[in-house]
Amino acid sequence: MVVGDAAEAGHALGSERGSPNHARTGTTINRSMGSLDDDRPHGCGGLSTALASRRTVGKVVLARGAAKLSKPVVFVSDLGLRDEFVGVCHAVIARISPGSTVIDISHGVAPHDVRAGGLILAESLRFAPADAVGLAVIDPGVGTDRLAIAVETEAGRQLVGPDNGVLSLAWRADGGARRAVAISSPDVVLEPISSVFHGRDVFAPAAAHLASGGDLSALGPPAQLSDLTEVRVAEPEVERGRIIGEVLDIDRFGNVRLNVRPSHLVAAALEDASVLHVATQAGEADAPRIRTYGGVEPGAYGVLVDAWNWMAVIRYEANAAAELGVQPGDSIWLTEG
Repeated sequence: MVVGDAAEAGHALGSERGSPNHARTGTTINRSMGSLDDDRPHGCGGLSTALASRRTVGKVVLARGAAKLSKPVVFVSDLGLRDEFVGVCHAVIARISPGSTVIDISHGVAPHDVRAGGLILAESLRFAPADAVGLAVIDPGVGTDRLAIAVETEAGRQLVGPDNGVLSLAWRADGGARRAVAISSPDVVLEPISSVFHGRDVFAPAAAHLASGGDLSALGPPAQLSDLTEVRVAEPEVERGRIIGEVLDIDRFGNVRLNVRPSHLVAAALEDASVLHVATQAGEADAPRIRTYGGVEPGAYGVLVDAWNWMAVIRYEANAAAELGVQPGDSIWLTEG
């Protein structure tokens, strides 16, 4: 099942957009962190009891002297840092797979923005160890009948998260999905499972199980690959002399990432244009083509290729998104300036 396309504003499933100030740090964090989520879980429930009563996979690994086999976990979420949500997911992973490093890519994804979280996961995993487990918790449907899934890609990467499309960009970037399971095994999940915090009770334990060397099949029954939900990044509309693109993301500096690649400029015969005219529903500007942020004066616009090979509209030491009045999902028109 495919959820939406780029014409649907932001591909956030039933959510309003959050701040454009998305975190982009790739660090290992050992302190407790959390979120601004409205459905805040009240306490940790039976966390200590459930974990203490179970002979965890991590203990088995240590008992066999194989802790060195632990894999890292690459973690992306919209849980924020204010509350305890991210920190307690770390705690669960540490109990089950104590040898695993958790790499926090970002917990500043706009609330419920499935596509943005999926893009961050897919693009970041390219720089992670080949055996790293991808964990994504952007889950507006938590507690509903949406599946909790673990996917193995054709390249052998293992991914864990809700079946809402957040993993789909990562598995497509990795050659497609080879197999998938619905996470449900009582030997893996923490019971009782909170209806509002599957990050702690379902996804973190499943990711830790895989990181400790556990097999995907132990997490639950097979899931039909054809039934898995996907999100997609639509191609821009390209014609000679004009591109109609879409805002994919806005970083904390106000830089506007578009669904436009350098190859699209070639297709539109704009590759030699030294200045592009940028127009939105709320504003417009002429933006020179530049290679670095400092290629224009402070406050001036520019268009460059960002670190992920997307075209981006920037204002040096200023906020392009605010001045152009855009947010993820909005259209932008590019013509020769």
